[in-house]
Amino acid sequence: MENEDIVAVSKPLGMPTHPSGAYRWNSLTSILREEHGYQKLYPCHRLDKATSGVLLLAKNAETSSRFQSAFNDKKNTDKWYLARVEGKFPSGPFVFDHPVFSLSYGGYINIRNTSQVPISSTGFELVKYSKELDQSIVRCKAITGKMHQIRIHLRCLGFPIVNDYLYNPPKENSKGQFKLQIEQALHEMVRLKLKETGDKFVDLDALVNEHPELKEQMAELKRLRDTNHDRELKDVCPECSKILLSDPVNEEIYLHAHRLRHRGDISLDITTEMPEWANI
Repeated sequence: MENEDIVAVSKPLGMPTHPSGAYRWNSLTSILREEHGYQKLYPCHRLDKATSGVLLLAKNAETSSRFQSAFNDKKNTDKWYLARVEGKFPSGPFVFDHPVFSLSYGGYINIRNTSQVPISSTGFELVKYSKELDQSIVRCKAITGKMHQIRIHLRCLGFPIVNDYLYNPPKENSKGQFKLQIEQALHEMVRLKLKETGDKFVDLDALVNEHPELKEQMAELKRLRDTNHDRELKDVCPECSKILLSDPVNEEIYLHAHRLRHRGDISLDITTEMPEWANI
C-alpha cells in the first residue's frame, strides 16, 4: 500500500527497520532507498528486528509525527500479531496483565524506572493447535506498547515463542538458561506481590533487595558475562577492522505483525497474509 504520505510494507524477519549498530545497508529503510528510490522514510511505529509483518513508514517528518500521535491513542488503535508458541494454549480470548521487564546479561533490569514498573496488558486468543508438534498459533493484541511485551507475556504464561533465543533459549545455552531462571523467579515474585497488594505498579528495586539470593544470582550472571565475553567475539570486518559480535538471530522467530488498524481522524486498516509457519 502507498499514497502521497505513507508506504506500508511487510518487513522480513531479522532485518532492522533503520541503520543501527553493525547494520547499515542491510536495513529496511536503506534497501527501500537503494532499490526503490525512497530517499527519506520515517517509521511511524516500532517493529523489532526479529519480528516480521506490517510496518508503516511516512514520507515526511510531519506525517510521521501525526501517525505516531494517532497510534498512541490506544482506544482507536489495534495492533494484532500472530505467534507460534510451545504447548497447548488455552482456548477462548483473555487479557493478561503483568509488568514487562527482562534482565540483561550484565545482571541489571532492562527498564528505565525500576522503582515504579507499571502493569502492561496483552490480549490473547488461540487460533489453532497442533497435537503432533505440541505447538499453538496464537493471535495477540498489544493493548499497551512496551518493548518485547508479547514475547515476555507469552513466556510468563508458560507458552514461549518457538525459536525465541531471548526468552526461550535452547537447553545447550547454559548462560541463557541461567538468565531465564532468574527472570522467571523475579516475575513470579512480582506476580505474588501484585496479588498481595492489588497495586498497578511494582518496585523492582525493593523486591530484589528483599531477596539477597536473587541479588547474588544477578551478580553471578554479570560475572559469567564478563568471563565469557571474549568467546562471543567473532570475525573482524574487512572494511573497518571492527570486531564483530556474533548475532544470535540464526533461526526464524515466530512472531508476525499481522494487522495494523486505526479508527479516528486517520482511517487505516492494513493486513498482511498469514506467514507460512502459521500453517501447522
